[in-house]
Amino acid sequence: MIEVILLAIALAMDAFAVAIGLGAKTQKPSHSYVLRLAFYAALYFGIAQGIMPLIGYFLGAAMLGWLASAAPWIGGFILIALGGKCCTKP
Repeated sequence: MIEVILLAIALAMDAFAVAIGLGAKTQKPSHSYVLRLAFYAALYFGIAQGIMPLIGYFLGAAMLGWLASAAPWIGGFILIALGGKCCTKP
């Protein structure tokens, strides 16, 4: 549950940064412009941030079988690459 809360906070900070940029782009916006911009920004961010975790979940579930069978090979290649990187001079 804590992972979901941390993910929600991270996504909210991203949306907040974009909202600051949208708010800073005009000098004196009207109230209707601000409400319309806030509505569309919230709608777009809500849709995108709701769909992306679902896509990631389904891709992860689909790739689980392949990754589980290839995990020893992937881990071995990572360890070989790290060992090779440690032995070379910068």
